[in-house]
Order: sequence, then structure tokens, then C-alpha cells
Amino acid sequence: HDGRYVFIQKLGSGGMSRLYLARDTRMDCNVVVKEMFPPQNYPDKKAYFLDKFKNEAKILFRLRHPGIPRVVDYFDENDNYYMVMEYIKGENLDSALKSRPENKISLEEMFVWLKDILNILKFLHMQDPPIFHRDIKPANFMLESDRNEIFLVDFGVAKTIMTEQTHTRVGTIGFASPEHYTGKFIPSSDIYSLGASFHYF
Repeated sequence: HDGRYVFIQKLGSGGMSRLYLARDTRMDCNVVVKEMFPPQNYPDKKAYFLDKFKNEAKILFRLRHPGIPRVVDYFDENDNYYMVMEYIKGENLDSALKSRPENKISLEEMFVWLKDILNILKFLHMQDPPIFHRDIKPANFMLESDRNEIFLVDFGVAKTIMTEQTHTRVGTIGFASPEHYTGKFIPSSDIYSLGASFHYF
């Protein structure tokens, strides 16, 4: 975007998005850039998807919580959308678990992490209107390497829930609540997925 972001490496991909580690040359720091591809079968709705993307980026930009990486910028280029986020140095809990002896975490860690994530979800659900993450799973919990703190990441499917209900099917099989298959989300939908995540641990 105007040469500001220099891509360093691909971090992952899935669905309709890709994640990159990049260098913000203006602020002289590393960031995460999420590239999103609008559905190709709706060419007449490009303006609609772009508007939705911009609104979501602005909502996430306004969030201020120590357990949520900040969205710092967004832009569109070559028909794709890009969201720029604070870089958290560390690894997700799914990867961390697989590198542990017997793939286990301690009971003490579980209680600390569970409390931290519940505080993040409480903050999100108390927004007006509430924000539901909709894809709670171990791969979306980042364990920061220096301070061993937990962050909730990947708000690519997070939506502000207005009066009208959508019927968008999102989430990950094995962690998705029954509401994930109807689109009628409530706060307990994220809690259900959180419980499934810690059962996985």
C-alpha cells in the first residue's frame, strides 16, 4: 500500500484469507497483514463487500483491550482487502500444545488462560452492539513468548450483531456451537466454543 508495508513471509492461509508477516516502513515495526478475497460469484456486490469490510475494520480499530491485537490500518488493492494488525510474537495454543510433552498443559496454565480469555469475551460481548468472535478455537489463541500472555486473534469472521440476524455459516467443526449452523448467535455461542477448546487441551 503505497510501499508502506514490505511483506516478509507468509504465516498461514485458510478459507478466503491469507496472513503475512510484514514490515511497516513508516512506523519501523513488524505487523501482521491479513489479505481477504471477496466472493467471486457476486461481482455486482463488490461495493457492498468493501463497505462491510471497512465497517468491520473500523469496529476492530476502536477496540481497546490488552488481550486483543490492535487493528492499525486497512486498505483495498487489486480487488482484495487488507487489514493491518499489531504483531504478537509467539505461537498459537494449537501449535504450542503439539510441542509439549504428551501434548498437555498444566492445570495452573489452564485456569490462568481460561480466566484471561473469559475476560476478553466479556469485553467483546458487552460492546454496544455486542461483538461475537464466532471462531473460538485453540489456533486463535496466541501465547506471547516474552510475557507468556494470551491474546485472542483472527477476527476475520467477527461481526457486529445488529437487530437482524444473518444466516452466515462460520466457525470450525469440532468447536462450533449449534448456533453456528443457524447464524443466530448469542454470547453462549462463543462460550460453547471456548469450552470445546479447553476440552481439546
